[in-house]
Amino acid sequence: MKNHLLRCCFCLLLCCSSARAGWLDSPDSLQLQSVGSEMRLNGIPMNIRYFITAQPAEQLLKQFQNAWERNPGGANVKRSALGTWTVLNQGLGDEHRSVQVRNAGDGQIEGYLALTSPQRMREPVLQLRLPAGLQTLSVLESTDPEMQSQQVTAVSKRSVDATASVLENTLRANGWKVQERRKTATGTRLAADKGNQDFDAALTPDEGGAVVMMNTVTMSKR
Repeated sequence: MKNHLLRCCFCLLLCCSSARAGWLDSPDSLQLQSVGSEMRLNGIPMNIRYFITAQPAEQLLKQFQNAWERNPGGANVKRSALGTWTVLNQGLGDEHRSVQVRNAGDGQIEGYLALTSPQRMREPVLQLRLPAGLQTLSVLESTDPEMQSQQVTAVSKRSVDATASVLENTLRANGWKVQERRKTATGTRLAADKGNQDFDAALTPDEGGAVVMMNTVTMSKR
């Protein structure tokens, strides 16, 4: 689910983002579910809503496009395809909005509606300073009343085992207690904790190196 959400965020950020009027311009038939109280992808704030509906995709996209094109201050609505997703996006001054949908099976479609403001971008601060040799690709931050989550995707030219060892040493050197390091069907899993923080990483091989998906969760109360 985390990886799926991250891919969705990338689609939304690359193709779009939003305006304050975005929620009002969605069809009344949609029941929007908030995804995180506050989210930032690579420092850019994002508000994301998820929906699932039996309404045909083309009909829904047409409703969005008609509503957005009625906005006198909006740019042209652009349509694109990213894998299985169909995406509409529109710029409104310094802000953007986007909706993406795809087939969810059983006669339903699922989608995400996003509003972002690149002008409010701030450089993300990593909860764990990565060791040399690990290059950060993305940082997804989510803040809820109970916790803060920071998901970092990074790549390494080292093997999975070598990268896991370097990462484990970094955790220990920064006061983390490593709870688990084990082989999985796809690579290696590493878990640690420190105070009110939990760390989890999945390492998988990729073109002679390794891809590392890390998640650091800070609980408000423990």
